[in-house]
This record gives sequence, C-alpha cells and structure tokens, in this order.
Amino acid sequence: MSITRKLTYLSNLPGMALPDMRAAKQIVFRYNGDPTTEEIDLDMDGDKSVPKQGSFVERKGERWKVVQVNVETSVTEPFEVPIHRVFLTNKF
Repeated sequence: MSITRKLTYLSNLPGMALPDMRAAKQIVFRYNGDPTTEEIDLDMDGDKSVPKQGSFVERKGERWKVVQVNVETSVTEPFEVPIHRVFLTNKF
C-alpha cells in the first residue's frame, strides 16, 4: 500500500488528522546494488537523518559503507515526499 493510501485511510478515521508532510521522507536502503534487497524506512516526522556518502551505518547486524545517495521526489498526489535512495556495500 502506498504512503498516500495509508495517509488517506488514516485521515478518514475519527479523530485522526494528516501529519505535516513538509518534514516527511522515505529512506530506501539498497544492499550491494541488488534491487531485490531494498528496505524502505518511512520517516513521517522528519527526525531520522539520511546517511552521507562515505559514512558507515549499522544495518542487518552488519557494518555497511554508504557509496551513493540519490534524492528523488515522489509525484504521488496529494503529497510530494522526498525519497532518499541510499546505496550500501559491505565490500570495503
């Protein structure tokens, strides 16, 4: 289910309001260049930091090096949510 569908569903529940989408983002982690390994981390509050190229992160119980970070914009209406694609490798 897309983020837009989830938010629309939540906003229609009694007492629920849509979050401020200005800070929201998706962080997509890809391991060793394999698109089938992608993990999506949805950050609705904008409080999670995006790893920088050349830095190291701990994920899946391993240490990974960030080799590239791309930023795209989701064009799904009614929200434009930045998507940060983080390419990781454990071969360093």
